[in-house]
Amino acid sequence: MTQKNEPGVYFDKLTLDEKQSKLSQLARSVENKMTVWVKGSKTKYTFGPIGYNRASENVQVIGDPHKDILNREVLVAFQISGLNFFGKCRLSHLESNKDILVNFSGDLFKSERRSNFRLLTYPHQNIHLFVKVPIEKNSNSNLISLATKTNEMNLFRNFLKLVGDTEDTKEREGHLKLRVLDISVTGLAIQLGEIEKSVFENLDADLGSMHLDFNGEMIEIPNGQMLYVLDFVAQDKKTKFYKGGIRFVDIDTNFDEKISSIINQTLRKLEYEFEDFLE
Repeated sequence: MTQKNEPGVYFDKLTLDEKQSKLSQLARSVENKMTVWVKGSKTKYTFGPIGYNRASENVQVIGDPHKDILNREVLVAFQISGLNFFGKCRLSHLESNKDILVNFSGDLFKSERRSNFRLLTYPHQNIHLFVKVPIEKNSNSNLISLATKTNEMNLFRNFLKLVGDTEDTKEREGHLKLRVLDISVTGLAIQLGEIEKSVFENLDADLGSMHLDFNGEMIEIPNGQMLYVLDFVAQDKKTKFYKGGIRFVDIDTNFDEKISSIINQTLRKLEYEFEDFLE
């Protein structure tokens, strides 16, 4: 279930397995913090998680047991690897010490603010997308024919280079290698030439499983959906390309966390942004 409360902000409810996994991660690191507040109140309280009981869905935290948030439904927020999580919980005080139990029996949501996660990847990042292209052998020749039955000789010669007829793409034979222009945790934009554009115009909108080469780290994308193909002018203002938009489909919170973590790590490298500023 996806809920939207303002442009660019989305909340997705986690499955039980995902919720338990994130709460376990939250309690494993002493650096993680949890913020709790009463709905409508400007006062917020911060706690440090120290343990998690999967059976009772309780996270044990340390902090002052403020009376105005005990034994009542309150809101909670925490962050893991660049992703924000929100939910409702109930706090109770352990009389034996100052520790507090935070019960997460309710739903837990992950959120994304798209503008915070978009990373411009070209030209400084070496990021490519591999999309599987349906091909079949032509019984009358050694040429590989697209499922669209296109038969232009020059298109075939160039296309063979794109789908794995070179050493650096042997491991992805049968896949179209595309440069990524920008990426977020919900999708990415790719650069297309005339050949790639002609291929995409004849592919189904549902692209299926894809692979992302993010600066040498290969990441599998469960599913993708082609949203658009638009005219695009390169930085030299002369070269004509096309820009394609792809949305990630059927992804879980672990994939979100993986992508957002890599994006956030890359965004911290500001040297390239400063170079662009000076130009």
